[in-house]
Amino acid sequence: MSQARPLDVVIRKVEKGTKNESDAAKLVFIDCQKKKAVPRPSLFKPAYYYLVSNTDDALNFAKCRGPICAVADFETGDEIGVCVNYEARVEPSHEERAAEALCGDAHPGLVLDGLLKKWVAAFTNEKDPGHFIGHYYEQRQELQKYIVNKAEHEAGLTLKVTLSLDGEDSLGTVNVGPTRASVRLRDSDREEDLKLSAELLVDESDKVHAVLSMNAEDRLEYRVVSALRRYLVEEVTLHQFYTELNGHEFKATLKRHLDRELRGSGRRVGQLRLESKAEVPEEHRFFELKHPVTCDIPEFPKPVEIKNKLQMKLVDVARYQSIQPAEPADRIRKSLERVIHEQVFGKKYIDLLLNFREPENGEDGGGLVTHAAHNGSGSELKIATRIKAKMRAEAAAIGYDLQQLISQPDLEPYKLLDNFTIEPEQTFATRVSDVHVKLRLVITARINDLTDVQDYLNRQEKVQEAMEKVAVEEAGQYLHEIDPSDFYMNFSFSKDGNGPTVEEALVGRIRKRLEKKFKAHVVSVVPVPLDDKLIERLKALRRELCPFDVTVEPLYSGERFVFKGKFQVVGVDSEGWYTFQSRDEGIEKVSETFSESVEAYLVKCSDEMLRDPPGGYDTLRLAVQKEVNARLKEGYGLVMSITTFSRKRTKSEEDVAKVEQAYASANLKGIGASIESLVMIQDSLTEQLKSLLARRIGIVTSEESADELEELDEKIRGIQEQQAATSKRLVKQQVLRARAETLPETMRNNRRLGTAVRDVRKALGAAEPESHNGGAGEEK
Repeated sequence: MSQARPLDVVIRKVEKGTKNESDAAKLVFIDCQKKKAVPRPSLFKPAYYYLVSNTDDALNFAKCRGPICAVADFETGDEIGVCVNYEARVEPSHEERAAEALCGDAHPGLVLDGLLKKWVAAFTNEKDPGHFIGHYYEQRQELQKYIVNKAEHEAGLTLKVTLSLDGEDSLGTVNVGPTRASVRLRDSDREEDLKLSAELLVDESDKVHAVLSMNAEDRLEYRVVSALRRYLVEEVTLHQFYTELNGHEFKATLKRHLDRELRGSGRRVGQLRLESKAEVPEEHRFFELKHPVTCDIPEFPKPVEIKNKLQMKLVDVARYQSIQPAEPADRIRKSLERVIHEQVFGKKYIDLLLNFREPENGEDGGGLVTHAAHNGSGSELKIATRIKAKMRAEAAAIGYDLQQLISQPDLEPYKLLDNFTIEPEQTFATRVSDVHVKLRLVITARINDLTDVQDYLNRQEKVQEAMEKVAVEEAGQYLHEIDPSDFYMNFSFSKDGNGPTVEEALVGRIRKRLEKKFKAHVVSVVPVPLDDKLIERLKALRRELCPFDVTVEPLYSGERFVFKGKFQVVGVDSEGWYTFQSRDEGIEKVSETFSESVEAYLVKCSDEMLRDPPGGYDTLRLAVQKEVNARLKEGYGLVMSITTFSRKRTKSEEDVAKVEQAYASANLKGIGASIESLVMIQDSLTEQLKSLLARRIGIVTSEESADELEELDEKIRGIQEQQAATSKRLVKQQVLRARAETLPETMRNNRRLGTAVRDVRKALGAAEPESHNGGAGEEK
């Protein structure tokens, strides 16, 4: 339950005889007449008794909702209530001052409320009440400090103060409407009906005036409606009212205007809703339509359809209302038919082609033309330009702006003004006689102005066919100057990385020729080679890495030589394209011819050339490659490269290898036995040496042992000499074994079996094993 007198926690009036039972409190006696503290009350004078609690106990403080202090401006009649809320304490030794300031018949809380009102009045009178009210939030902190200072010096109280406006917590949104109002527009005397709904939010920067106007909501609504009427009649046209009423920009501008009008009321416009039956349907504000018009043309076998596409935007509601309830699109269709028939009447076919449209760069964005934009006579505007000018006037008459109008007869030549594609396909001769290549040219282009091709149109020739003929002619002239290999192998890639490719050269020459002869805008030129099967066959041949195995028996030798390796097709010889085109052979047939050609060349070589060619087998490989290329060029038009080339051993070389292996194996056995024997001797000598050294260490040096030591040293030296000799012989045998193991590989290329055997024996002579018995005995 809340305390009725919250200040009693700090200071309260008590009855006579009350005792102080707290160290953080003090009884103060006040002389009622003098209102001064006295040490003790007089028996003959009335006194007040106060119990004052100080801050020696941290809980001795009071939080109070103070008085509402009225601040009024006499001149304007404005009045606000300032709510003073505070937290009060009394410091030790200030008890008497607090009791003197708050004594009286009323309780201390009411006395303090009176002091607070006095201090607020003193401050606001000094600052001028009107100024204080208008600048309350700027001066609130200064008033708080003023009250705190007054409380400390005049009442001995330590206060914390917060100020608020009376009614500030009750501020909320003020709703205006919905209300209906009759309004007028800047360019119309007719009244329009408008329904208004708005939310007026509190202006945080001017809460004072929001508080002042809390009880004047009706007046706020009147101010909003009046400001709206003034704005519409001064700033808004009938067209804007009908077409932009709920547009974002319109509302934003209106809100800014209303906020200015509400200045001084502490309010600003939040949500704003405007409703009016005076609305133009969305489909009438901007529309686009396509409408063809059929016309009869003198000396032309059938009617010509003129296609039209237009866009219109409503710009004048007053004129638009003059045709209601008619549909504006229907009105424009009828006007378009009438205007086109008027402008086309009496015109011939060639007039429609050459004098109907302005060149692409002859019109500006709005469809107007310069004085130079005339037909060939230099005076008359083009038909489409006149149609557009007439239709602009027709649209303006019903309140519309003609944004765009495109009119064009549905005649075949007019397709030239849009991008079109031609795809001539032809077989072309190259620099090599009898060698032809196939090519398709995919060309996308357009004609900027039909007068540029007037000669063709007068002769009723098809311009696309003429352009095809010129493109084919230009391509033929260029391809007749190049080798087939450039076309097939370097069509999209430059041979040396510098000059243009075949494709780039074709594109450049054809583009330049078409632009010059037809003044065409060439969008793209794409040459497409059509000999796909020929190119794919060449790619397949080049992709294979083919093995070969050829057995040759020379005319003057009794032995057979087997050669093996791999070859790869490199390409087509510069003079072999006709042959390559005429032969449709796969890699199997080429491999067969290759092997036959290798065999035919090697069979004529001498035994010495095949066994050990001068310069090595790489020289022989190049000689074979040259011979075989001559045959492949003649038979297939191809060029190949031998990537690997080697020979197997002949029968005699295999026999030599077997003898070498057998002899080396026998010698290895003897050498191995000798090494094992030497290792055993070495181990025995090591053990003997260890024993002698141990005996020598155990003999005490004296005259009697001198002879024994000399004898031991002599034996030790002897064993050490034997060890050195044995180690030397062991290393020699190990070296001989290593030489014997590698001997068959080193002797592989000896020319004759007898010579090979003698060489083997000679090479192994130093490695002959010693007599096992003699050696072993000697070693022992």
